[in-house]
Amino acid sequence: MDPMTRANLEAALACEALAALRYSLFADRAEDEGLDEVGQLFEAICFDERREYARKIAAALGIVHATSENLATALEGEVTEHHRLYPLFAAQARRVGDLEAAVLFVTLGRQEHVHADRIRAAVARLGAADAPG
Repeated sequence: MDPMTRANLEAALACEALAALRYSLFADRAEDEGLDEVGQLFEAICFDERREYARKIAAALGIVHATSENLATALEGEVTEHHRLYPLFAAQARRVGDLEAAVLFVTLGRQEHVHADRIRAAVARLGAADAPG
């Protein structure tokens, strides 16, 4: 695949993923405000963005693989976020006095650690299931 096409597909995937997240959050807010019909509209659009468009773009990019490989990829991402990304973000936020953001980044990093542990457990379960009995 041409590098520019790949970059454009990656940008499109980021746009669709962010749109899906926004619409999901918008739906939550509308439902909190008692506007269930609007919430349902946002949920329907979210579904399209995630299940239709993002899925097709991800397939074109070859992002989704066998579950064992997906688990390895997910674990690598969670560990990177826990060990490098969020600590760096927290330190930068502290340096400029954005203490509330720093606390949020620390909290997010802790959650990524929990996610990594959950993924490791799933890998162990799958490995045990694949082991000869």
